Amino acid sequence: MNKNKISKFTDTIKLRGITSIFLRRKWIFIGFFLAVLVIGLLFTFIKTPVYKSTSVLKLKDVYYEENIYKYFPEESRILGVFAPGMVVEELEGEILTEITRDIRKDALLDEVLEKLDFEIARNELNETIYPLVDRGNRTITIIVSYTDAEGSYQINNLLINTYLENNKNNKSEIIENIIIDIDGRITELRKEYGNLESQNDEEDNIDGELDSINNLIVDLNGIKYSLENNKESYINNIEISGEPVIPAEAANMDNFKSILIAVFAAIAAGLIAVYLPNVFIPFKK
Repeated sequence: MNKNKISKFTDTIKLRGITSIFLRRKWIFIGFFLAVLVIGLLFTFIKTPVYKSTSVLKLKDVYYEENIYKYFPEESRILGVFAPGMVVEELEGEILTEITRDIRKDALLDEVLEKLDFEIARNELNETIYPLVDRGNRTITIIVSYTDAEGSYQINNLLINTYLENNKNNKSEIIENIIIDIDGRITELRKEYGNLESQNDEEDNIDGELDSINNLIVDLNGIKYSLENNKESYINNIEISGEPVIPAEAANMDNFKSILIAVFAAIAAGLIAVYLPNVFIPFKK
């Protein structure tokens, strides 16, 4: 019982001491509290608003065509065409990663800058763009943060549409070039076939060469047929699944939350200023 009374008495003394220190230094508390609060409120009400416009690009699919990948591997990767047996998740991840790189390339940003109806430096434009990859849903969310609501929307809208237009044109050109290349190869192979067919010596060997040339012509014609009939699928395998809109309010203008943070920070600063000297007094003694 005596120990409990002593403990309660000691706690009362400590509490009175803490209260006494606060009362003696209340003006220090008030001074620090007001200074930090004013600074916090100034930052709250004079900070530059940031508006965020969001859009979503979706990878529709990847395609499997063994001969296209076999004869034109570099071009087929750009088209999203791969060989059977390749891991689809890895292929989709590669394409999504490449898209995020492409939308930040200088050439694309320069095109966007030319189309914007306001001035912004290229490095500043690059800093406004933040892509987020979601491999599970095969999407890329593009967030554009800018100090003007209309500007953030305009940047986002021009960025994704310019990218898609360039992407389609590039893939269309690749397909046309492959077809031209195939036509040229087939013409040469047919000439070679005719020259071999006219020879009479070593017939067995010639028959094997003729079969090889014929098989190659068949493969090339198959590639050409696939490209011509699936062209729209190949060049349109990326689409807009979420259109950007003009943001209604700034993303960083939650004034109530900012005021609460400023108040708590001011209280903390005041209490530290009041009690911190007492921490060092025992060391001085």
